[in-house]
Amino acid sequence: VLGEMCLEGVKPDKVVFLRLVRSCLTLEHGNLVRSLLEECGLSRDLQIATELLRMYGSLQEGRMARNVFESLGQKDLVAWNAMIDAHAQCGQCKEAFAIYERMPLQADKVTYTTLLSCCDDLGDGEEIHACAVSDGIEWDVAMSTALVRCYGRCGNPEKAVAVFENFSGNKDVGMWTAMILCLSQNQKITEAIQVFREMEQQDAVVWSSMIMGYARSGHIQDALEIFSKMDHPDKITIAQVLDAYADLACLSQCKAAHRDFVSPNQELESETMVANALVHMYAKCGSLDEARRVFDRMSLQSRNIVSWTAMISAYAQHGRSSESMELFQRMQQRGVEPNQVTFISILSSCSHSGLIDHAAYCFYSMEQDHSLVASQSHLVHMVDLLGRAGMLKHAQEIGESSSSRKSEELLPCAMVESLLGGCYTQGDREMASKI
Repeated sequence: VLGEMCLEGVKPDKVVFLRLVRSCLTLEHGNLVRSLLEECGLSRDLQIATELLRMYGSLQEGRMARNVFESLGQKDLVAWNAMIDAHAQCGQCKEAFAIYERMPLQADKVTYTTLLSCCDDLGDGEEIHACAVSDGIEWDVAMSTALVRCYGRCGNPEKAVAVFENFSGNKDVGMWTAMILCLSQNQKITEAIQVFREMEQQDAVVWSSMIMGYARSGHIQDALEIFSKMDHPDKITIAQVLDAYADLACLSQCKAAHRDFVSPNQELESETMVANALVHMYAKCGSLDEARRVFDRMSLQSRNIVSWTAMISAYAQHGRSSESMELFQRMQQRGVEPNQVTFISILSSCSHSGLIDHAAYCFYSMEQDHSLVASQSHLVHMVDLLGRAGMLKHAQEIGESSSSRKSEELLPCAMVESLLGGCYTQGDREMASKI
């Protein structure tokens, strides 16, 4: 219809463009609509730009969203919140906080709920909590649930329990589920079961949370027992159970799970979430051929960055560097942007295969071509690679540069261990004594 309008010389108006942006499900379509907006002089319309931010956020294209945001002149609170949410959906917590700190307007419930939804640092979570209280924000169930989840992710279930128990409103299923998941993720299975039993309504999401909690705390058999009691598990639950089987690392049991839980329903295997879980499960069992078969059966539309990264990582972890590199190239040719986890897998593969030039290219391309900041994990892999190759001076330079980079994925001692490992391999006691 849009093509016919253009052929007839009829320019779409603002209402049409708003509907177009909201209907975009792929990056290709989104960029096409954005180009048309620029041609029609509507790309900087605040309402349309805000929808573009939401679209790019849903597609996990934080860089594209940031480009739209920075092109705007005056921004209202809705636009600021949309930009924060775009970073949150991309898992870019630090970037979301940076936007919040730049915001010249007073934050509202949406701002704080979004920040809490992606926060994975206890100090940041406590700061958001304090700011919301200081601003006099009225805590509704959505915001309180986000805070419970935040404290759960940050490893402080006691604070999560305090928020849960002190909430004076009506707790919905989402809040009960968040509390159960928080407790089970933090090894408090007994308390999680108690909350589970106190619930008046136990839907599929709650049962799934118990399964996930058991699985993540190492109680695999308990997770599978709960699953066996469910009547009609959904795709989320199936994916969680497959993750539990992956932790068993038993190929025969994993194949049985695939046969019993997925194969009877052909539509399930076409679901991205389930297919990704199957790839991860087989990779963890060391059956890369089975993992690749599942991956190859996925349609191009259903493969997301998680799918590609899972397969690339599987090859990298099992020393099959040529396959991981080939898949990395194919992914980019398909227009899928690599993320930080993808680059960790590639650098790991290069490190174990001694591919110095390729590792250096990927390392610098990550920042220059993809606007991704190197984390401590990336630096450790580079130091390890250079140390193995006898390039200790270069390894030390990269190691020292880590002090200027913000990252909390690994402790600084990991960098020291890699440097010392390189010195030991090369027999360089003099440099080792200086580290």
